[in-house]
Amino acid sequence: MVKVSLVNLGCPKNLVDAEYLLGYWQKQGYHITKEPVKADIVIVNTCSFIRQAKEESIATILETAGLKKKGKLKKLIVAGCLVRELGPELAKSLPEVDVFYQQSPTYLPEHSAARYQLTPFFSAYVKICDGCDNNCSYCLIPAIRGKFRSRAYPDIVAEAKKLVAQGVREINLIGQDITNFGSDRYHCRTLAELIRQLLKIKDLRWLRLLYAHPAHLDSEVIRLMSTKEKICQYIDLPLQHINDSILRQMNRRVTRRQIENMIKNIRRTLPGAALRTTFIVGFPGETESQFQELYDFVAAARFDRLGVFAYSREEGTRAASMPGQIPEKVKQQRLKKIMLLQQKIALANNKKLIGKKMTVVIEGQGQKGYYLGRSQYDAPEIDNQVLVHSTARLRPGTFIRVKITKALPYDLIGQAQIRHKGTKF
Repeated sequence: MVKVSLVNLGCPKNLVDAEYLLGYWQKQGYHITKEPVKADIVIVNTCSFIRQAKEESIATILETAGLKKKGKLKKLIVAGCLVRELGPELAKSLPEVDVFYQQSPTYLPEHSAARYQLTPFFSAYVKICDGCDNNCSYCLIPAIRGKFRSRAYPDIVAEAKKLVAQGVREINLIGQDITNFGSDRYHCRTLAELIRQLLKIKDLRWLRLLYAHPAHLDSEVIRLMSTKEKICQYIDLPLQHINDSILRQMNRRVTRRQIENMIKNIRRTLPGAALRTTFIVGFPGETESQFQELYDFVAAARFDRLGVFAYSREEGTRAASMPGQIPEKVKQQRLKKIMLLQQKIALANNKKLIGKKMTVVIEGQGQKGYYLGRSQYDAPEIDNQVLVHSTARLRPGTFIRVKITKALPYDLIGQAQIRHKGTKF
């Protein structure tokens, strides 16, 4: 039997594309292997969001091509965002590749399509939309992924039901801008209604919302999160900056005042929720005072989860031709300064959890009697882990109560609360 392997790069949206690609190959009778060195055909699913992602994709393609000499590899296929962006150029510069698979940017998965799950059996992503109409000045997504497109309610719900029937207990809704869901297909934003339908699925434990654009997150979704247990108390709100001038140049369509009011509303309505954000430092023209404004805002807002990126100058974006491009050394200094600040904030936030109990899903075996787990406040492969000590054997996919005993800057340590007869947690 011919063996096919896939190397996936980039975001969870790319991962979903990879799962449908493998599902197609499996349906055609090919055997799927997770080890490229043992495969007859390898697919590299590329990312091209920023320069570093492009470089990683090219390096991975060349490394995989080397298996033709060392292993049994006969065919190398390259797919994904890099092919969408630079297809003809890649074909000229990478003769090692046998096929460049250029999927249509208008493609959205349907629940009836074959899918080979690459995530742990108990957790899966469901892409509810793709593409983007926000046209942020630094971003290539609209050029790579096309215009914003929502899937239909029935198809999303059918896919979620199928996944839960297969053993999935955590569903992560993804898209470039899920808070804009329905604006094209139903002529209004209807994420809250989609959530209500998904919450009716009996055996679903956690429903997580990822990538909420601050210009589109409405109070109805926040209120819904406060009343329904199955919705993870977690909001991923990529702000990118706080200075009004920079926000305008980025075309983020929000102001500092709107952002601050939104955060106040979230924390008032969802006092226990984890609030995650990302920022870009070194955007063209960012002055020292504008960076200091961002730094001071991070210090005051005390986000639970925070990521920082150095601005990447991407050819084809408006920001690439803006004056005042910042030297790479300055970008890295600013990035490091905020991350050192956030490390202290994260540790202080985690220390407040010592002595408290929380539900944790077990993901695997750790070291020295500890298991690797994750709470509802942490997205898969992005955020913190909970290291769980247990004398009893814990299986992956088990949801268990854990008492937090120690805090680290980005992880927690806790003791499994084993349920005995007559004990309530």
